[in-house]
Amino acid sequence: MLRGLTVGFGGDPALRAGFGSAGSQFGTLVHVAASGHWETIADVSAYEATPNPDGFLVDSNPYGVFAAPGARIVADAGANALLQVKANGDVSTLAVFPAGPGRSTDSVATAVAIGPDGAIYVSNGGISIGTGEVLKIEP
Repeated sequence: MLRGLTVGFGGDPALRAGFGSAGSQFGTLVHVAASGHWETIADVSAYEATPNPDGFLVDSNPYGVFAAPGARIVADAGANALLQVKANGDVSTLAVFPAGPGRSTDSVATAVAIGPDGAIYVSNGGISIGTGEVLKIEP
């Protein structure tokens, strides 16, 4: 199984340099071995800066991650996107979550799971009270 965890950031990845050498790890997906050794798998925030899937402000905050066969699925709360990170570190967009009906705020994708039906389920926290929802992404 491909395990991973996200190191959040919440901003434009160009701002990471202001945090010194540690800032380069902000906005990444890492693998942590049972030994405690960890390695960077993908720079999720850098991906947001390049294609900017939602077309709005460049803002990345990799949040939730699900280990799927051969890949990790990442909910990027800042980018309003659901991303796939393959074992080799290649990142691609699976879905983009614009502001929902009746909301003037961005989506905030926070957690991801794959259901028994094979669909991907994403919790969308919204920014204001009462705007959360669970989104279903068909395989």
